[in-house]
Amino acid sequence: MQIRSYSLNKNILQVPSSFRTEIFLDACPAAGNDSSADSKAYVDLQYLIDASGSNIAILDEGQTIRYVNRAWRQFASQSGVVAREYGIGCRYFDLHKGTAAAAPSDLAAIVAGINRIIDKSEIDFQMEYRCTAVAEPVWFRIHAASFSFPNHDGRVMILVSHDNITLEKLANTSLMRDKERLQRLLDTTNIIPWEACAKSRILTHVGEQAEQMLGYPAQVWLEPDFWISHIHPDDRETTLARSAAFLRSTNQFQYEYRMIAANGRIVWINDIVSVERENGKASRIHGFMIDITERKQ
Repeated sequence: MQIRSYSLNKNILQVPSSFRTEIFLDACPAAGNDSSADSKAYVDLQYLIDASGSNIAILDEGQTIRYVNRAWRQFASQSGVVAREYGIGCRYFDLHKGTAAAAPSDLAAIVAGINRIIDKSEIDFQMEYRCTAVAEPVWFRIHAASFSFPNHDGRVMILVSHDNITLEKLANTSLMRDKERLQRLLDTTNIIPWEACAKSRILTHVGEQAEQMLGYPAQVWLEPDFWISHIHPDDRETTLARSAAFLRSTNQFQYEYRMIAANGRIVWINDIVSVERENGKASRIHGFMIDITERKQ
């Protein structure tokens, strides 16, 4: 079993072959519908936006999606969008899938912001919203601005970028201090807050949600080697190695692995980790374990 892991300051470390730019261009007829000069401009734009780690969609003045980048396609695939062109040809506010999935009030605010750019009443637009495409909590910061693209006869296009700010939201100091708001978040999502000693990996605190998620009482989680011993045997060695490597090199990271519940059930965990250091060495770690089993099935 290969465990997918990545540092949060890198959206993509390894790109599956199915998401490579040239494969997408071959599958997408839009690249060959125009003149050779326009087709080259299309290809150049596709390679340019595919180089970004942000989820990007480019819209026309009718808010129809004309281009999407690799990060958009990857998130769309993870959240169940299987259409070949990942929303291309659909109006942004009609998609309701992938990165564009949002609560009605958030979607209305996004559409209104983009419209203000189209009618030139604003230069750009930015807001934060919770994406509803997946079960676990995911927040995006959306930014939209206009530009003119040569092969569209100078017509205005809207570049809409979406940056994943989930860790920032979860680790934000003001959110942590707002106990009532944080408790509402934890009560309505499959999240376990935790703290541990970086050197021993012994947990010093877990939220009450721990028993509901895996079936073990919270006090049992605090026993030495509990976390290590309840990682799936096929994932344990790789998980510990990756955790140790991240602790040496970065202060924020996340990775996925499996744990064994009290009833023998396998639970997929997305572990979001923040590191506190003393004299340059990791001393304390804390974060959130998110149950992503539903997405993995």
